[in-house]
Amino acid sequence: MLMVTQLAGFGVRGSLGGGGSPPALPSVSFRGSLFSDTINTRTYSTTIDLGTEHASRLIVVGAACLTAANEAPTGCTVDGAAATLAAEVVVGGITEIPAQLWYVARPTGGSVTVAITKPGGADMDRGAFGVWSVYDLESQTPGGTNTNAANPAVLDLTVPAWAVVFAVGNNGTTAITWGYTGVTSDAESAAQLKVAFASASDVPAGSPRDIELSGGNIRGVSAYWR
Repeated sequence: MLMVTQLAGFGVRGSLGGGGSPPALPSVSFRGSLFSDTINTRTYSTTIDLGTEHASRLIVVGAACLTAANEAPTGCTVDGAAATLAAEVVVGGITEIPAQLWYVARPTGGSVTVAITKPGGADMDRGAFGVWSVYDLESQTPGGTNTNAANPAVLDLTVPAWAVVFAVGNNGTTAITWGYTGVTSDAESAAQLKVAFASASDVPAGSPRDIELSGGNIRGVSAYWR
């Protein structure tokens, strides 16, 4: 059951804005992912092309890592701008890998550095993140989130019409199986750290909208924007 602060460029759908055309529906562009089993540092970064610049552009980052303790990334930056944590699930134990979703408005910038960081505690031994550019939302603030560490992990959200939806799931070293309706798996790791990033746009209103993840040692998060 897949189940405001307004920024410049974030408009109300259906408004003609002084006689022009109605705003475009929200859209999602998956920009890339990075997976590593050999980080051994507290900062994990790469260069990602954010795609088309636009006043409405919001960047969503999914992240996961493995450390020697019950710890998660405490920061995420996109082109030096600090992102806000939308949702996370952290469960104790060395094999219990956190899953997170972050977001930040970034109207400008092409190929930029995206990073997740842990300023203290243990190094990240393994890690992964995926990056999406999102356009023409009404608000930068997520309308709803869900987290789950069960097996299977059910990340259902009840969404309004034309929402955009994101999910991050991981299950340690066991292969991931996704079951979902209307959600596209954008990237899945073939490395030892098993992580998957998924998204959907133009999602019709209501429920059910199933996002489900199964395997072992499950952690998952989901969120929608509108």
